[in-house]
Amino acid sequence: MGIEDFKRWHWCVIGVFVGAMAATISLYSGPTERVGTDSVGPQVLEEQLLQRKDPSRRMVADVRNVRVHPASEMPLPGTAQGETDYATYDVLLRRHDDPVKCDIAHRRMILQLHNPKQPSIAGNIDGLTARQYLQKLRDKLATLDKAKFPLASTFSYKFSWIETPRGAYPVYTLGGFVLIGLIWPSVVGFLISAGYGRGKSSDDEFDLSKYRSSSSGKTAAERNRAAVTDADLDQLAKLEAELEAKLKSGEVGAVTAGDAKTAAPAKPTVRVLSAGPLEGPKEAAIKPHEVKGFGADQGDYYPTEVHGKKKS
Repeated sequence: MGIEDFKRWHWCVIGVFVGAMAATISLYSGPTERVGTDSVGPQVLEEQLLQRKDPSRRMVADVRNVRVHPASEMPLPGTAQGETDYATYDVLLRRHDDPVKCDIAHRRMILQLHNPKQPSIAGNIDGLTARQYLQKLRDKLATLDKAKFPLASTFSYKFSWIETPRGAYPVYTLGGFVLIGLIWPSVVGFLISAGYGRGKSSDDEFDLSKYRSSSSGKTAAERNRAAVTDADLDQLAKLEAELEAKLKSGEVGAVTAGDAKTAAPAKPTVRVLSAGPLEGPKEAAIKPHEVKGFGADQGDYYPTEVHGKKKS
């Protein structure tokens, strides 16, 4: 069975299976970390938003692409490994030689890295999730006095629901169904019609299941019984009765077992052949050979027999 023999529902099943497998692999491997991502605490994010300062002593031009990720395993302070949620964002840092140009740096904000000596502008953040903290900080930035914080700016964030089982399995499964189950069969059909495949196999062209008899599934015995009528049965019964009567009266020439033993076999008659001396043919039967003459008249195209007198 080749790839061109697959039906559309085959591809739909394959697409759903591949999508589910892709979702499982994505959830197991976790979110993709970009190269050069540094882990920071919430105080670093607040300084970048309020005072435009970065720990690298470079000025911050903007904070963008803030995204909240579901809880996952990662190294935490005080423990070797722990599960916690976090937020990632990009910060644009101005260059020292050319402040107009900026470099993009990737950061991972973890609430467990909070410095107790440096209070948060959002107030008490103990026991909050990363999403709750960002929402509280965003509301606080909107109410700040511009005179005290002239460089302060707000931000927006998104939640990576695709990284949760409820989001990953429906999206990946639906994507596999659409790409492999709907779009891919159309592409395969187009390639086959363009001459890049073998086309349908000969089994489909000579499918005997398409050709059914008109007997509606009846057996041969049922069809034969249906062909015999009552008149035929009556005639057969009459012939059997006549034949039985003839056998009883001896008209048919039946021979019993006792008669067969006493009856002598008939001797075959042999005809005796007799032959005398060879006789020659009679003279009267022999006719003399007539010499015929052939001539031609002036009006004849072919020679004809001359019936007149022969010339001397």
